[in-house]
Amino acid sequence: MSVSQTFPTAEVVTSPSKTELEEESAWWTRLWTNASSMKAIKAESALLSRFLQYSYTLRRVAVEVKSVGTQYINTFSMNPPESSPKVDDDIPIVMTHGFGSGLAMFYRNLDDLSARSGRRVFAVDWLGMGRSSRAEYPARSFWGSLGREKVGEEQVRPDQVDYFLDSLEQWRKEMGIERMHLLGHSWGGYLSTRYTQKYPDRVETLILASPFGVADFNAEVFPPEEPKTSKKSLPVVARMVLQMWGMNYTPQYILRLMGPWAAEKAHAAVDRRFGDAMTADEKRLACDYLLNLALLAPAGEYSLHAFARVLTSPKFGLYAREPLRKIIMHTATPTTFIYGDNDWMYHPQVAQIVAANHEQVAAHTIAGAGHHVYLDQPARFNDCVLQAIASASPATAAQ
Repeated sequence: MSVSQTFPTAEVVTSPSKTELEEESAWWTRLWTNASSMKAIKAESALLSRFLQYSYTLRRVAVEVKSVGTQYINTFSMNPPESSPKVDDDIPIVMTHGFGSGLAMFYRNLDDLSARSGRRVFAVDWLGMGRSSRAEYPARSFWGSLGREKVGEEQVRPDQVDYFLDSLEQWRKEMGIERMHLLGHSWGGYLSTRYTQKYPDRVETLILASPFGVADFNAEVFPPEEPKTSKKSLPVVARMVLQMWGMNYTPQYILRLMGPWAAEKAHAAVDRRFGDAMTADEKRLACDYLLNLALLAPAGEYSLHAFARVLTSPKFGLYAREPLRKIIMHTATPTTFIYGDNDWMYHPQVAQIVAANHEQVAAHTIAGAGHHVYLDQPARFNDCVLQAIASASPATAAQ
């Protein structure tokens, strides 16, 4: 059934709020990067208004998070049109973005999912990312950044996880949502899984679009018969990569460092990734949006090193310190993986997870898609999402 949308305490997004202005970087950084909250707002609005047909609402919803106080979660909301099928429950779809992205990147999916599901659709920016509050993130210690920890023993601290999970949970409470169909892409898939692990009663269905962190790096990279490689034995370049990684040199940091040259590099990267799959206008709008988010004050981006470690030997890769494989293998929550057939994030351990828990876990592979499967093949991606929602106990599938 169609339910009218009401918002709790929230900031209407028409111009930068007082809190957004207070969160901005120092004036010299803004001068160098030409970044501002106003530009991020305009870029977000331009992308959504260009491609969405149905009415929607954007708000920054106030949440009270124990570790960081009052913060604001940037929230997109869309009610289903009157022509949508009627459903017997009021369980909405909640979509979460990946690292370095934001809620507006679901612009190819929002209308269709709302209309075909008959459900409210929400998309949120994670705390410290997108246009949500840039609350200070509890980054790893200086000594940890310098690599003083032993290989395989670097654990994620509870406060580094709860920064994201508790803010999403408080958002859920503020919005009056009892249960949700939770969808996460890439980094958002990892965080959504951790949320489901902590708050299983709040997730009806978990949908993971090319999630980060499935593989168990100790089992995959360092099998029992292969010795672990000492950092001192690595080439100088490899050691430099590890050192920079550990010291929180994020992709966003590099863009901010580039200042006036960042736009050119960012547009070139988007053009290489999407090519003819996007029109020139679409690539421009998407790139402007992502770039303006990247140039805002750093916060949640520091979770990259907290949650992940880069390995250069014997196999290069980015691995979760606490892999999803161990969490999902015995989950009681209906879970669906969605990958592209040219998806660099896919890992064979997904098949092991499905085989071990085939009554609750399903996997789909979509032809003609890569890591951004929701953008590459939006119609087929939405089909998989709706199939997952319609099925109380997903069956193993491969498409």
